[in-house]
Amino acid sequence: MSEELVTLDAGEVTIAPASAEQLEANVRQYQSMQKTLDRLMPEHLIEVRGKMFRKKGYWRAIAQGFSLVLELLTETRHELDGDFGYTVTYRATEPRTGRYSDGDGACYASEKAQRHGGIGGTEHNVRAHAHTRAKNRAIADLVAFGEVSYDELAPDGSEPEAVSENPQPRPAAKKAAPKKTVAPKKPALEDHDGAEYLQTVKVAREFSNGGVLWHIVNTANRKYTYIVNAGNQGQEDTVLTLENACAAGDAVQIVFEEKQMKNGNGTFNALVSCEVIKQLDEPLTADEIPF
Repeated sequence: MSEELVTLDAGEVTIAPASAEQLEANVRQYQSMQKTLDRLMPEHLIEVRGKMFRKKGYWRAIAQGFSLVLELLTETRHELDGDFGYTVTYRATEPRTGRYSDGDGACYASEKAQRHGGIGGTEHNVRAHAHTRAKNRAIADLVAFGEVSYDELAPDGSEPEAVSENPQPRPAAKKAAPKKTVAPKKPALEDHDGAEYLQTVKVAREFSNGGVLWHIVNTANRKYTYIVNAGNQGQEDTVLTLENACAAGDAVQIVFEEKQMKNGNGTFNALVSCEVIKQLDEPLTADEIPF
């Protein structure tokens, strides 16, 4: 991301303690933006363990709304016990006051393997996820009172722990008596955190109550199912997004839930949400800012 940090003369910036009224105004400003974005960008809301989290597109819009400047401070690549990953630090700055907050983020290929059933992440996806986490953290700490973003969650849905710049190998576990192998339970939600391209988006079945079952197949032949209930505008908009992306050859990012067939014979991928992946780290134009 090519973003230039605005340098402020400390003599020109006066930072006074906020009054109760100013603090209330700051909270209300963020809550107002949050409400607006939740309404205009519902695809960026994800529920995990009964709690709502917001994805990276939401945090980029918040940065635009507060006119924040993001600056990359550090990026380090690590290799450890056959694994690799990145730790990244970004600074978010409010140019009008000079206030800033540093946020760090990390991601390892082994984490991607946990998300995708044993398939590790690519160099690009691991690095990009670390950058996303660091940007989200810097923005959230500066203007969103430390709210945790969806992209920071661990594969099991737990919230993040502190990031270490110098990760150390874990001590080897003592050998125990052999036990029956039990396959670990997959997380309820899967987020590919990367580009997928679609080859078909088509109706598979129409129900008597007006609902429609859609089948979406990507270029790797992974199939998703999506049910649109009659009169549900949000679900219809999601299908329109998928159809347009398929026709235009645009990349999409899909979140899905693996569900069991009613007859017990296998599983299927129920699409939860999607978003079109545009040029990464490009600043939004005035027409794209939703407030």
